[in-house]
Amino acid sequence: NEVPGIAFLSGGQSEIEATENLNLINKHNNTNFIITYSYGRALQQSSLKFWSKNIKDITGTQNIFNHRAKMNTLAAQGKWSLELENK
Repeated sequence: NEVPGIAFLSGGQSEIEATENLNLINKHNNTNFIITYSYGRALQQSSLKFWSKNIKDITGTQNIFNHRAKMNTLAAQGKWSLELENK
């Protein structure tokens, strides 16, 4: 049996730290494993904070969540950079 992947916990890290660490792991991953982490904090923290201030702003909340999802997709491919966060 092969292990299909390895998941690390991202607890205790900010969204950017978790995304940066995921990117670095995958940039240098020379194994056959899919290496990832639990995305709870890295995906949801900003969108939940934004949503809690105005639960009726669904579009704004979705935009923030979609941005985090895009950043973490790039990080999972080792293609993320801090410059992309502000685009």
